Amino acid sequence: MYRKIIHNRYKNRRYFLLFSILVAIIAATALFTRIDYSYFIRSKSFDKIIANTAKRHDIDPCLVKAIIYRESRFNQNARGSKGEIGLMQIRKDFSAEDWSREFKMEIPSEGILFSPEMNIEIGTWYLARAVKRWDGYDNPFEMALAEYNAGYSGMKKWIPPSPGQNIVDFITFEPTKEYVKAIMKKYREYSQERKQAL
Repeated sequence: MYRKIIHNRYKNRRYFLLFSILVAIIAATALFTRIDYSYFIRSKSFDKIIANTAKRHDIDPCLVKAIIYRESRFNQNARGSKGEIGLMQIRKDFSAEDWSREFKMEIPSEGILFSPEMNIEIGTWYLARAVKRWDGYDNPFEMALAEYNAGYSGMKKWIPPSPGQNIVDFITFEPTKEYVKAIMKKYREYSQERKQAL
């Protein structure tokens, strides 16, 4: 009887020790790798808005989501160093102004531009307009992304001289080249995830 009690206590201590070690390993991993668990929640939070807005502007929602990932990591309160605002890093003096002119509306205030619905609306419209502009070329998505990042005048300088050539090879501004490549990579990932979910 006494032996059985000692054995059970030893066994319970052993399980407690193993459990404690496991908890310590998980906590250390989270601390040292600095995993942002809230990112996983945020990355799905705007899917419905993205899908509806992309459908309205006739553009692939995976491309819109890839831009949001790159621009703000799904942080609706993100602020850029040049005044970019929100999820799609909208500039009040560029894309928001173009959008307001197109729809004959007042330019939204900064506070409204932080709203996910308004931010995704303007960013998606701006992107869709760029995709339509470059639709006759071999790489309209890449060209639209270059325009989204560097503006129309910047993109015009990188138009491939002949058909079949990839725009990325002609972008001379390294940050824009990396921007386009990174978003296209994320776009392919999201497209693959969508296929697997169907």
